[in-house]
Amino acid sequence: MVVDSLPEWLGHQPLIETVHLRLTPPHLGDNTADLDRLLRVLRQHGYSAIQVHPLRVGTFAELIRQRHYEITAVLGYTSCHWELLDIKAADVPVTLLAFAIDLGSSRLAFYLLDVGQGRILAQDAVANPQIPHGEDILTRIQYARDEKGRRHLQRLLIECFNDTMGRMLAESGFSTADVYAVATAGNTTMSHLLLGLDPSSICREPYIPVVNQFPWLHSQDLGLAVHAHALVYVFPNVGSYFGEGP
Repeated sequence: MVVDSLPEWLGHQPLIETVHLRLTPPHLGDNTADLDRLLRVLRQHGYSAIQVHPLRVGTFAELIRQRHYEITAVLGYTSCHWELLDIKAADVPVTLLAFAIDLGSSRLAFYLLDVGQGRILAQDAVANPQIPHGEDILTRIQYARDEKGRRHLQRLLIECFNDTMGRMLAESGFSTADVYAVATAGNTTMSHLLLGLDPSSICREPYIPVVNQFPWLHSQDLGLAVHAHALVYVFPNVGSYFGEGP
């Protein structure tokens, strides 16, 4: 990953943010549906192209009514649209947390961020749990040639992520449900192993990875123990680099 490969929006747009909203309750002269009412007000606040997970529509509508149409919306930005991640009570402060993870081949560095305040709350570093299956990247690529080895290396990373993030949150007095985004950056091979992608072609001519610009994910897609619908952003890579990282 190099700076020149980063998307332009990343320099000025946070992955997650909150907005306090006071909706006009429905009446006979305005019987707009609950979710449509919310989306209309969000657009008035400048949030266009908003997506809502179809399985969460009913939950969000119920929360809007329970909170008497005064809410705090938690929104995530996915480079081309906004996503409604959660709805909270307007009178309760929302702690907006994220993790930034440096995915090194020998060590993993974790940073717990208060996005609302723009500060680092805690940081830690642990050994990469894949090392017993290959101290160098090339050996790990060989280990991941088949589905079983690939899934095992991915599972080691996810378990390490969850153990470390859970400990850092507990020590800082926060809940896993407070984490609405996870961003991770590593070399091309490490990013592939995190996502369970086959890295074998990275070290063979013509040295082509599966992908360099990784698609957006949600935490539940990877089994990360944070908010179930937290956004997961894997920083883009350049080329097929498979050398050593910190």
